Amino acid sequence: MVGSVTSGATAALGKISMTGYTSDNLSLMVKRVTAGATGGLGNISMTGYDSTHLSAMMRGITAGATGSLGRITMTGYSSDNLNGMIEKVTSGATGALGRISMTGYSSDNLSTMVREVTSGATGSLGRITMTGYDVNDLSTMIEKVTAGSTEALGDISMSGYDASDLTGMMENITAGATASLGFISMTGYSSDNLSFMVSKVTAGATGALGRISMTGYSSDNLSSMVEKVTAGATGALGRISMTGYDVNDLSGMIEKVTAGSTEALGDISMSGYDASDLTGMMTKITAGATGVLGRISMTGYSSDNLSFMVSKVTAGATGALGRISMTGYTSIT
Repeated sequence: MVGSVTSGATAALGKISMTGYTSDNLSLMVKRVTAGATGGLGNISMTGYDSTHLSAMMRGITAGATGSLGRITMTGYSSDNLNGMIEKVTSGATGALGRISMTGYSSDNLSTMVREVTSGATGSLGRITMTGYDVNDLSTMIEKVTAGSTEALGDISMSGYDASDLTGMMENITAGATASLGFISMTGYSSDNLSFMVSKVTAGATGALGRISMTGYSSDNLSSMVEKVTAGATGALGRISMTGYDVNDLSGMIEKVTAGSTEALGDISMSGYDASDLTGMMTKITAGATGVLGRISMTGYSSDNLSFMVSKVTAGATGALGRISMTGYTSIT
């Protein structure tokens, strides 16, 4: 039901007629839609409804808003605006997680909730119907899903939540998006697209790390954060359910997990972060993916596959080194 709430509100944004209101306001408005719905989850009073329902409700909020982005009809609004809109869908929901007040809900639940934020949005990308929007737009949309949620981690205000919780949140942002890649149903989209899509999951999250503003968070935290970016995506590879996807695809997926994160290192803009930090960041990117290889649960996957998978972790990261664009960094750094 809550998905219908955000779906209806999102679709109706184009029906607002008011002096000064234009398509330029839409991204902020859709952010308010998901933020308002998220913050209001604790206000529901109904027999049988308790905090155990929150994760499913959270997934419905971003899924509903995402699926209705194509139903907005307004002068100046086109498929070119979708990237900015989807980013606000997840940032709005993520930033409002601390506004939920409910028995049984605490900062301990935040990492699970943020996983559902990106899961709901990612899985509904195929439900967008809009002129000019097709499978070629998916990769950038997925990148914006994780970027929006990552950036908004600093907007959460809740007792018990501080900078020390960021790594756990980060891991679940990429895990949620990765696991839901198989739920996308869209013409031209198949399991052949998965490896490229998972590279965008980690690229979006990595590139947005410098946009988190929070007490106690600085460039010193970046390496531990990027470790969780790749850990979350890698650990969730076994949760993807899609025709044509099996254990034979894992090596290519793992290679793209680290490649996406590596390439996006040049997108991070943050005081105190420069090319001299890249070595430490690279170490953590590969460590994050390698350390969770044992958490992948998938038919046909066993310890016999580990050595090959580890080689793909490093191959992906190494192959992307030449694609890092950053002041002070050269191919011989």
